[in-house]
Amino acid sequence: MMQFDRFARSSEREARSLPFIERRPYTPFNIPVVQARLRSVDTSRDVWRIGETASEVLNFERLTTKVNPPKNLQRDFFDVDVEDEHEVSAQTATPLPDELLNNLKYFLARQLPGKSPLTVGSMFSAIVHFLSQCDWEDVGEASLTDVLSEQLIDYIYVNRSQSNEYALNALRYWYRRSYRMGLSTFEYQTAQALGVFKFRGNLKGADVLSYFPHRSPLTAQELDALHQVLREAQIDVSHDSYRGLLSAWLLISLGLRSKQLVLLMNSDFLINVDQHSGEKTYVLNVPSVKKRHELPRSRFKSRQLPTFLGEMLEKYMHHKESEMAQLSAMFADIGGDIPPFAKQPIFAISRWKIKKRYEERRVHLPYLQNLPSDSVLNMLQKMFGVINTVRVRDGKMPFDLKITPRRLRKTFATRAAATGVPIIELAELLDHEDLQHVMVYYQLGLSFAQKLDRVFQEQFKDILSYFKGQINLTTLISQTVPNTVFGPDKLRRLVGIGMCAKGAPCDLTPPNACYVCPKFEACNDPTRHREVLDSMKADVKVCFGEDAPPELLNAPHIKACEELVNTLEACHE
Repeated sequence: MMQFDRFARSSEREARSLPFIERRPYTPFNIPVVQARLRSVDTSRDVWRIGETASEVLNFERLTTKVNPPKNLQRDFFDVDVEDEHEVSAQTATPLPDELLNNLKYFLARQLPGKSPLTVGSMFSAIVHFLSQCDWEDVGEASLTDVLSEQLIDYIYVNRSQSNEYALNALRYWYRRSYRMGLSTFEYQTAQALGVFKFRGNLKGADVLSYFPHRSPLTAQELDALHQVLREAQIDVSHDSYRGLLSAWLLISLGLRSKQLVLLMNSDFLINVDQHSGEKTYVLNVPSVKKRHELPRSRFKSRQLPTFLGEMLEKYMHHKESEMAQLSAMFADIGGDIPPFAKQPIFAISRWKIKKRYEERRVHLPYLQNLPSDSVLNMLQKMFGVINTVRVRDGKMPFDLKITPRRLRKTFATRAAATGVPIIELAELLDHEDLQHVMVYYQLGLSFAQKLDRVFQEQFKDILSYFKGQINLTTLISQTVPNTVFGPDKLRRLVGIGMCAKGAPCDLTPPNACYVCPKFEACNDPTRHREVLDSMKADVKVCFGEDAPPELLNAPHIKACEELVNTLEACHE
């Protein structure tokens, strides 16, 4: 789930240094096409279709209707569907002033080239909910700028929460960024005042105990997909995105924090060679960043790297060392000097908070002074941007999972707890000293075990009753439905399509996964499979619209189902 933490940090950082910017004269929005990340978006109408791999729509017509407030104003606005029509009543509200509507379009058009459709859609939903609660009848007596400022401050005051204020973060980002763009309805005093607010995020661990799309730990299928994409990535060691590829694998394999990646130096990477076998083992001395009263790089924990990752890092080090030799020769010619190779950071990344904290404590970290402005998150985003460009060129679907260092860290912790890593050891791996911080991952394991137990009781209650001697074999056979694929009970199209030799609840996506699965034994009734085929094609149109690309209808599971239907219909003629 797209997080606005970075927007909040950006706003707080700019609070004291927000420059005074002259307002531009109001002009209607007149940009017909905006180049987004992967394609061009038609912005000439009131409905912008910005989705890349799934349907994502910015419907400005929603601003002309009254939106009923949800039962819980503080719910996570990332869960709001931008096309959820049940929240829109038929009551017509005071129309949104054209000037504000056009300024909103200018703002969103500026966001499309650099942000994902999910992020832009989430911001749009938060803004629409706020604007739908505003009253524009007083615009004639007071200026639109004053009315907007007054109602925004009132809205923030009413909707403050003790747990989740992501939507308010989005509104602040919208207002302050629009002011920086010079748009006509945003004033300096309000933008400056909004920088003082400190908004709360979600409760710690809530996205671990409950599933939030794009924010909770990766599922097994999502993690496998991420592994596959990273393995297939054809990024040369000399390419700048190779740093992002390395950092992604380190975050997945070790569960590191972004701060730890920033502080890693070349001397922290060690290669041990066995004198007898010549086998190499790779070790990374990871600095601790948890204790604030300690100097940076005061404590380390040695972490052994997987062989493939150690080889990648060794290759990267050799490349950096060769570049360093060339730079040393160049600086020697002009009488300059550069720090020794061992005292340079592994990743040339920067993190503003770290630099600020150490500067305030007068800690001299020379290698943090002149680093690029890229954060770990930006480095990952650029790397996935390069990967998606190649995938689109090769005719593959882009990788659209939201990957952040925090999400990979929670995925590492969740999987470690599920595999039985002791809680004390997991706390050490995650650089925690208080066990309360890792208890949530073990609560998840208990919750999962209870859910799994309920599934087995429901799916295999007849079999268990047979082994307990409560029913006989004839009753067991009569109560068991042999031609039903295991799946959600409410999904009617699963019933009767065949039998699964796996004999257990499927952890894939039936019925889509059934037709490409070697364990699937299809029934010989073509009408059953025709219903599934029509549903699959309807799902594509729901997600991508009536003008969905033809290749989406040639997905492996759709083609497999279609071939089966054609074969059965030919046999029944």
